[in-house]
Amino acid sequence: MEKIEPRPKDDALGLSIPTQTLEVSSSLNDKSCRLSLGQKHPTKPLYVLRRTDGQEDLVGWAKLKPSGGQLIDLNELKAVTVLPLRAGQIDGLSIQPQVGNPPYQLRRARGLFVLTKAGDEQRADKELVEKLLTKLVGLKGALDPSKPQLSDPDLVVVVGHAPLSTRLEFYRQNDALLIATQGFVFSAKEPDLSWGLRPAEAWRDRQLIHYDRGQTHSVEIHDGSGRVFSYRRELGSGGAVDRWFQGERQIKEAHRLAGLQWDLHQLRGVSIVDELDALECGALCSRVVVRDLKKRTLVDLSLDRQGSEVLARAGASLVMRIESSQIAHWPFEQLN
Repeated sequence: MEKIEPRPKDDALGLSIPTQTLEVSSSLNDKSCRLSLGQKHPTKPLYVLRRTDGQEDLVGWAKLKPSGGQLIDLNELKAVTVLPLRAGQIDGLSIQPQVGNPPYQLRRARGLFVLTKAGDEQRADKELVEKLLTKLVGLKGALDPSKPQLSDPDLVVVVGHAPLSTRLEFYRQNDALLIATQGFVFSAKEPDLSWGLRPAEAWRDRQLIHYDRGQTHSVEIHDGSGRVFSYRRELGSGGAVDRWFQGERQIKEAHRLAGLQWDLHQLRGVSIVDELDALECGALCSRVVVRDLKKRTLVDLSLDRQGSEVLARAGASLVMRIESSQIAHWPFEQLN
C-alpha cells in the first residue's frame, strides 16, 4: 500500500464515515490495528484503505476484492455448520429416539463400532455408522435469532468427542426441522430426519463375514446336492500368483477361487431376517467353508437359494437376505 502525500480530507476519500472498519487486537502485547475501507477508485480496481496501528496512521490505495463492497461480508461469518467436528473426532453417540424406541449407544472401538442396547453389546455395521457420522458433521442450517422455546424433541443425539460432548436436539415443526445445540437453534437446510429415527436394530452389522483372507489355506464348497469340492491354496512367492490345487491337480480357473475369497470378505446383507433363527434348507444348503493352515475354520457360510432370493447365514449368526448377483459367479460346480 502506497502512502498518499499530501493526504486529502477524510470525507473526500470516504473515510469520515468508512464503508466498514475492522479492528484486530492481540491479547499477547495489548496492541491493536484498525483498518477502514473508503471509496473505490473511479477507474481502477483500487480502494482507499486506512491503517491505524499505534502511533502510525497510513492512507493509501489497496488492491482488494471486497465481498459485497466490504472488507468482510458479515453474512459469510454466520454459523451454518451445526456440529463443527470431523467424523473421525467422534468416538461415540448416545441416541434417544422417539417414544416407543428405547435409547441406545454407538461407540468406536479398534477398527469397528459397537452397538449397546439395554446392556447388551454387539458389533455395529461400520459402513452404516460411518454414513451416520458423515451426516451429523454435514448438517447445515441457518441460525434462528429469535431463539424459540422448544420442548419434547423428536430425537436427541449426544455426540461424544473426548474429553467433551455435544448435545443435539431435533424438533420437527410442520415442514421444517429445528436443531438446538449449545444455546443456539438452527433451521436445518434439509428437513428430513428419517435417517435418525431408527431403532437400535437398524444399526446391527450386515457384513456377514470378518476374516483375514491372507490366512486362507483351503476352501471347501458344498453345491447343495451332496457333492463337496475341496481346494488347497499355495501362496505365490516373489510376487508370483497364488496357485490352487484339487488334490495334486492344479486348478486352471484359479482366479474364480481367488475372487471367491474377496467376495466373502466384503459380502453384505441387504436386510436381516429376524423371523428365521436358521436356514430351512438343511443338508441341501449350499455352503462355503474356509480354513487356515492349522485347519481352523475361518468362514462357514450357508446359502439357501430360492429363485431370485438368497438367504445366507455365517456360522450361528443372524440370517440375512443377500442379492443373488453377489454369488452368481461362485464356483459351486467342480472347476476344470
